[in-house]
Amino acid sequence: MNKCTFNPILSSFGRVFKLLSLMLLIPLVSLLWYPKEYYQVIYFIVPSLICFIISLVFKFVYKDILYKQNKGQQIIVLVLTWLLTCIVLGIPFIISGNLNFTQAFFDSASGSSTTGLSVVDITHIDKIFLLYRSIIQFYGGVGIILILVTIFNNSIGFELYEAEGHSDRLYPSMRKSASLIIKIMLGYIVIGWTFLMLANMPSFDALNIAICSVATGGFGVTANSIADYNSSAIDIIIIVLMILGSLSFVTNVLICNGKFKRVFKIAEVRLFFILIIIMSIITSIFTIYDFNTTIFKHILLSVFSVVSAITGTGFSVVDYSQISSSNQTMFAIILVAMIIGGAVGSTAGGIKITRINIILTSIKLNIKRLYTPDNKLIRRVIVGPAGKKQLTSKNIIMSANYIGIYMIILVIGTLMFVIYGYSFSQSFFEFASALGNVGLTIGITSPNLAPILLWTLSIGMILGRLEILLVFVFFIKIFEQFSYIFKKRRSL
Repeated sequence: MNKCTFNPILSSFGRVFKLLSLMLLIPLVSLLWYPKEYYQVIYFIVPSLICFIISLVFKFVYKDILYKQNKGQQIIVLVLTWLLTCIVLGIPFIISGNLNFTQAFFDSASGSSTTGLSVVDITHIDKIFLLYRSIIQFYGGVGIILILVTIFNNSIGFELYEAEGHSDRLYPSMRKSASLIIKIMLGYIVIGWTFLMLANMPSFDALNIAICSVATGGFGVTANSIADYNSSAIDIIIIVLMILGSLSFVTNVLICNGKFKRVFKIAEVRLFFILIIIMSIITSIFTIYDFNTTIFKHILLSVFSVVSAITGTGFSVVDYSQISSSNQTMFAIILVAMIIGGAVGSTAGGIKITRINIILTSIKLNIKRLYTPDNKLIRRVIVGPAGKKQLTSKNIIMSANYIGIYMIILVIGTLMFVIYGYSFSQSFFEFASALGNVGLTIGITSPNLAPILLWTLSIGMILGRLEILLVFVFFIKIFEQFSYIFKKRRSL
């Protein structure tokens, strides 16, 4: 069953390189705003051409055949695709001289994982690279596998997409489902772009911010992120876009169909908004003397900060390097929000509100059992985007296991920063931001950060985006593939 060959794995990469060649050309659209940057196009055209030639080589070798892949091979393809993406999409930064390899991989991984941490000096880099970063975030938010399915009608696309942590098959046809999801995301971007321009944000900035808000990515185009615009209207528009991006794709389909009552019956959605309200109230109360502004602006600032953290977007309207020392309550709230994250099947990161809801429901049921007669049946049901579903022991165990592994990795990553002399709270915040694909920083992430710490953050971002366990399975399956081939050759 194709266990002894890498052909089922390698046969997929012709399409990956073809997609990457297209992705590298999209940033040229920025010339409509900044035509004087025409000399920068060579940094995108050359790697695009190379990717296209490589795709032709794969097509010639494999005759455009898609081999049937088992589950392990699908996971290998998925993880290798993301790693390949981080390398290839970092090339324009390298050949332009803006970043070295480590820094380019870091920013590319940050964009692809929709994290938003960056070592790019956005005050001096050309605008074409700013749009390029935003495009990478859209690409990473929607998911490379989903885009591949839409463009190339990959017959094994749903299995790969499911392996990526999604189950959003809205139609029997995966291609039709993928097309609908991308149309919804693009629709949100166009609407957000329009409203941001109406709120007096420059059109180029508005396009980038709309893309990164919906993708819950958080790459900014100004030095102080959203704070530079100093506009309540802009803050509100971005809050709405961030929330939409952090809801599952299925939930967004319900919203677009006007089924709002059904949306607010979904358990994870209700918990999501409850947490936002509670955290925003606490933040508002404990920061009331920290910001010299009106009550409305103060509340809005609190809501924006909480939403940005829990959705994993990472836009900021305050200086977190100051908050970390001046207001420990707000610092703690933002940290908890980053760890929780948005919904499973969305562009957001973190543990995911879906898993938190499963664990809380399980705790509630266990408490209920203590005072409920043994002969009385306790229904274990959760309302999800697709309707009511049974809460099984497997769901609970998987969620608990994931949370446990997530926290272990969070501690390990934190200790890496502590070893290099940063305080525990600073280290915990920075790595939590990377692992949760958030992108908020207290000033640690910079071009001068030690390379090993940049790689630590990069690994954290990729682990968070690929749901951690998939990466573990990837290494196990790679080892099995090589072991099988080695044993077979020895037996010949």
